[in-house]
Amino acid sequence: MLVHLPLAALFLVLLSACAGPEARTLAASARVIAAADKLPGDHRELDKASVDLRPAELTEARIRGFSSETISSLHSATETAAFYDPGAEDLVLLQARTMAEKIRRNGENKKDLRGMFMAYMGARMFDAARALRVRHPGMQFPSIPDEIDSASTAEPGGWSAYAISNDWKRAELKSLRLDRGVKVVMVILTGCPAAEAALEDLLGHTETSRTFRRDGLILTARFDAEGISLWKKHFAFDPMFIARKAADFPGLSFDDSPRFYFLRDGKIVSDFIGWDRTPGPTGGRARFLAEFKRLEGA
Repeated sequence: MLVHLPLAALFLVLLSACAGPEARTLAASARVIAAADKLPGDHRELDKASVDLRPAELTEARIRGFSSETISSLHSATETAAFYDPGAEDLVLLQARTMAEKIRRNGENKKDLRGMFMAYMGARMFDAARALRVRHPGMQFPSIPDEIDSASTAEPGGWSAYAISNDWKRAELKSLRLDRGVKVVMVILTGCPAAEAALEDLLGHTETSRTFRRDGLILTARFDAEGISLWKKHFAFDPMFIARKAADFPGLSFDDSPRFYFLRDGKIVSDFIGWDRTPGPTGGRARFLAEFKRLEGA
């Protein structure tokens, strides 16, 4: 059976099929930015758009031939995609290539350099982050521990996270073993006022403090060793960790802060987002205790 396309539709199909690398890249970058603008929410559209960036195809030599408009658009897209998928090293490396080309053309850009450093840290590419600091000694980058022990051969889904020393100068990879018994995981972003207020309320009352100090821990995906160290001291609460990668904690989302997960033997029984400091049955402490009671009976 023959299908006759209208002339305009046929033209669009041919145009799409014949677009060169720069046109495809510019269009893919626009799709990534458009998908990111719809967040927070479902990441699937962004994930699909990010695939079209084709990091393997966009070599340093090819990028050098692109217009400044395409370079700028591609850099924004890769920075955005890497932010929402920090474990994607190929996106981070593409971000690095586009940043290097921007600097070659226009000189040092502090915002881009800082974004690059954060992307390296998000992907746990610590050597690359340190090398960036060395190449740009005049930049004020976020802190990074002197020693980061990543020697563990932990498997994906193995609850692997970095424990931070009190002086934040050392980070050591450990398995948190959330698959054993009853656990409460509080997911945070360091520096989040809502998470800080929640923790103050949680640890400031006897019943919730006793429960959380016995069975709880705090987890973040943001590699902020100095911030974690400060929180540990301020709250006198030691079990605070930085996830190696989000994939090591199946079922947990790091997008909201604070978010509480109640687990038994590694299975999520329930969770809730946010914290209401209002006293009484609708407040955060009452909800926490109710969910923990449910966990014990699971």
